[in-house]
Amino acid sequence: MIVSIHQPQYLPWLGYFEKMDRADVFVFLDDVQYTKNDWQNRNKIRTAEGWQWLTVPVQHHFGQTINETQTDERSPWRRKHLKAIESNYRKAPFYSEYEAPIGSIYAESGSNLSLLCLKSIEVVSRCMNLTPRTYRSSDLRLTDRSIESVRSTDSIGPTDRLNVKELATHRLVSICKHFQADTYYAGTHGRLYMDLEAFNREKIAVIFQDYQHPTYRQGFDPFIPNMSVIDLMLNEGPRALEIIRSGVSA
Repeated sequence: MIVSIHQPQYLPWLGYFEKMDRADVFVFLDDVQYTKNDWQNRNKIRTAEGWQWLTVPVQHHFGQTINETQTDERSPWRRKHLKAIESNYRKAPFYSEYEAPIGSIYAESGSNLSLLCLKSIEVVSRCMNLTPRTYRSSDLRLTDRSIESVRSTDSIGPTDRLNVKELATHRLVSICKHFQADTYYAGTHGRLYMDLEAFNREKIAVIFQDYQHPTYRQGFDPFIPNMSVIDLMLNEGPRALEIIRSGVSA
């Protein structure tokens, strides 16, 4: 059983969907702190000039979690994003096929950022016939238990003060144990904050993603990597998932 865990992101890049495709269970880590000006509320699309941000304006206050973050509906951002996608992709080979599904992302009337991200991921996954088992960490209600497991670990010492590395790692371990996972598929940057010994103690193997971005047909030259997945989808259509999988190193 392979579990992968990641914060919800808005119209994510290709590597995000490779993690979803590789995992038996994918958990959206939606009840951790929102990071301002990160991938949770913005992503890139290809333009004739290079690329541009699609940024969702949010109402931000320090300490709020992703699933507590609200979009700022005083701005006509939905109309602007749809217009930007239309302007830059209307000549793409598969624009007409996916215009309606993409439009449905912006038809929702709610203002919760996390739900918007999940909607964008759900729509893209469905278009690519990617059907992973997905869960939200906030629904698992494991936070308190994961903190207690850290406090009860001998290696932590007598203090109740938890450092970020210990708490983050034990949270991930707790989720993996909930699904009886024997493997955790981690992002590349997990090496910077994960305590691998904590996974070893629970007999959970850790595999780090090593994603080599594939080249595909874009509407403009030269090719620019790390765009939102909709750039791939609108240009390559049914081949999108095949191309995403081609970025996995042997």
